[in-house]
Amino acid sequence: MLRIVHISDLHIRHSSLDNEKTSTLQKGVKAVLKSGGIEVHAGGHDDQKLAWLKTAVVSLRPTVIVATGDLTNFGDVESFKMATDFLADLRDASKARHLWCVPGNHDCLVERAGAIDSNGGLKKWLLKLIGKGNREVEVMREAARLHLMGATDQLPATPLLLENYANACRAKGFGTCHPAKPEQVDAGWGHVSFFAFNSVNGGGLMANKGAIGEAQFSTFKAFCDGQDWASHRDAIRIALLHHHPISAPQSLDGAANRAYDWMDDGPRLLNVLNAKEFHFVLHGHQHEPFTCAVDYGRRSQKQTLIVAAGSATQGPISQRQNSFNVIDLLNPFEARVQRYDLSINGFDPNSDAERVYPLQDLDGVRLSAPGGPLTDHDLALQSLIRNSFREFRSTGDHYRYTELSFDVVIDKAHRYCGTYRRKGVVIDDEGSVGPLFVITGSPAMKVEDMQLAGLDFASGDPKRLSAPAVLVNELKRKEIVVRPRQALQAGDAFDLALQFVWQASENERNDFDAISLMGLREPVGLLRYRVELPCQASQLKIESIGSVKGQLKGLRPVVEPLSDDRWRYTFEVKDPPPVAYVISFETI
Repeated sequence: MLRIVHISDLHIRHSSLDNEKTSTLQKGVKAVLKSGGIEVHAGGHDDQKLAWLKTAVVSLRPTVIVATGDLTNFGDVESFKMATDFLADLRDASKARHLWCVPGNHDCLVERAGAIDSNGGLKKWLLKLIGKGNREVEVMREAARLHLMGATDQLPATPLLLENYANACRAKGFGTCHPAKPEQVDAGWGHVSFFAFNSVNGGGLMANKGAIGEAQFSTFKAFCDGQDWASHRDAIRIALLHHHPISAPQSLDGAANRAYDWMDDGPRLLNVLNAKEFHFVLHGHQHEPFTCAVDYGRRSQKQTLIVAAGSATQGPISQRQNSFNVIDLLNPFEARVQRYDLSINGFDPNSDAERVYPLQDLDGVRLSAPGGPLTDHDLALQSLIRNSFREFRSTGDHYRYTELSFDVVIDKAHRYCGTYRRKGVVIDDEGSVGPLFVITGSPAMKVEDMQLAGLDFASGDPKRLSAPAVLVNELKRKEIVVRPRQALQAGDAFDLALQFVWQASENERNDFDAISLMGLREPVGLLRYRVELPCQASQLKIESIGSVKGQLKGLRPVVEPLSDDRWRYTFEVKDPPPVAYVISFETI
């Protein structure tokens, strides 16, 4: 599982700008920009909100943090240093592998004010007054030119007033805002590619409305038409930008204001991204969080999910409309989107805003030949993968498994007798109820006929536990919790197992098995699988299912003849990738 924390619109203001100076600077910048037909409304951040944000993000242990613009309130050097220091500390404290960001329109306010004045848009005395609050305005006024981002980040012939942003973020390694230079992360089951767009572009001096611009469209098209696109074709693709491609659907603003915050080329961008089957567009800007999907109806088209973030820290402590998003990519087929809202003591998950979304269909995940009807075995396998979220919710954030073992005996009566064992450590107190076991099979099985038993191996010899708790009792899918003898606390070690029987038949035989590690939050130390068959297998094939399906090279099962009519096959994988493992038996 790969976790993305999506924050936006921090509006960080350096403490050297006290209330009087901030008010002067805000009024001055607003007056400067108003001369160009531009309005500025948002105030700066609150320190307590920054602290609460850090506490929440650290507890979530993200893989990637993305910040979609308006890192600062005015775009001055001092505020950028404060903002990037905070983001670097957030990345390090949460142990995130990466933090990437894109610029917002507030990230260039003082530079744009200076550019407007240099073109005769403001009286000298007003700019001088603003300069008392922040020296960067004076610097930009004297420079009297439009700035370009550094050569390594620069898009062809694109004028930008984001030099302060580029210098600060480049120094911290926060990524390149260039759609032809995507960042890619290995999720174990496949890759996730992040494409960063600069939407502080296009017509107007401030571009509150935002635009991608022809240069970026051309650059992105050339990249997609080139050979480098192949490495992203099977990845989960995510676009990052600041402005709204479409206005917030729940906004109560009038038509004029809604149009003012709707990118000129936003629909074009969505069309392009949807045609390239992008899975997500993440952005900020209006401080109105929402999630919606677009699908332009092409035959092979998948939906593109737009996830807008609210402001994480803007506004005084008395205002609590702050939020940020968490996107859990559980596997290549499903993702959970969750929103954390600010309450009286910090950020808490909003259960009403939580959804699980499909990323792509499971049609290609099957044991039977492509093109034919799905078999019961195909459906069982798809069910095992599709519902990773329910397993993740019960176990993903609460346990670290040092060993998962699966001991299976299949007899001549087509009974599947399994002992599934989980050994590990509890991460937090939510794990006190015991680990969840997900079992899918065919044909349908009554839970009362499964001979369920829980075992505790903590003392060496197995001890029988009270009856396992059945949480989900579908005909061909069961979710079962093995409850420990006493409640587990954070840091406790455990070694628990579930025993069960699943009756197959001559028509629906036990000729494959599957194990999915996709729903687990933490990496597994060792995966061990052992099966006894009532006859010799002509072939025992082990495949993995992630972003793509393929055979696991170099993984050879150990074969042991137990008797004339009993054969054992064993394999184990140290530090197994979090994919689904499919074991197919072809018997003689």
